[in-house]
Amino acid sequence: TKGKTHYGSGGGYNHFAGRDASRAFVSGNFTGDGLTDSLRDLSSTEVKSVVDWRDFYLRSYKYVGKLVGRYYDSQGNPTKYLKGVEAKAARGAQL
Repeated sequence: TKGKTHYGSGGGYNHFAGRDASRAFVSGNFTGDGLTDSLRDLSSTEVKSVVDWRDFYLRSYKYVGKLVGRYYDSQGNPTKYLKGVEAKAARGAQL
């Protein structure tokens, strides 16, 4: 794929492949606890930054599916957590 050299084996961002490590996009912590999908305790502007990254990837990369977990269920539907994150990001956009 387009990002194979970055996200594939040995790539600088391979720690993102196959997992939701949303928090690392704003925390800069790309190891251990930082590679998590939890956005708890982030400010609304930090959450907006994560949503902006998501939107960038949706525009820039070939869509292959959603990662089932906190934000999407097994049917690919948004969960209540994703709706909460998007609401918090909208508040961040107003700041």
